[in-house]
Amino acid sequence: MFLRTIANPFANGRGTPAVLYRPAKGQTFAIDAAELHRNPKLLNAFGTWRGPLIRSLDGLAFCFLALGIFVAVKFAWWLFIPCFVANLAMLMVNRNTAGRMARDAVQRSNQNFLYLHQHEAIWLVPEEQKQAA
Repeated sequence: MFLRTIANPFANGRGTPAVLYRPAKGQTFAIDAAELHRNPKLLNAFGTWRGPLIRSLDGLAFCFLALGIFVAVKFAWWLFIPCFVANLAMLMVNRNTAGRMARDAVQRSNQNFLYLHQHEAIWLVPEEQKQAA
């Protein structure tokens, strides 16, 4: 359900929120959900509607934030807090959705796997990280 923080070899070992993908026994790959969320154009290779969908969902998340500012000014200051929490939760869900879209695409085709690997969005997870995750 949730993303796991895995060391990204393409980012000098920095921890990255990732979706795990296990195509065969003994192999585990990590798909960089943060990069796919930051750059949703990468998802357009799997369907032209995927990148705009992520951007639209992010827009909806920021509408929660704008609503929070509006209700804080008009009614009560503390109403900003639940709107802010809803914004953060939706952004986390959107990041997870981007990673899962990529995982589903990788499961369908080896070409999609190679595409993500060329864009440094998927990598093999070493054994010592598998046990920690």
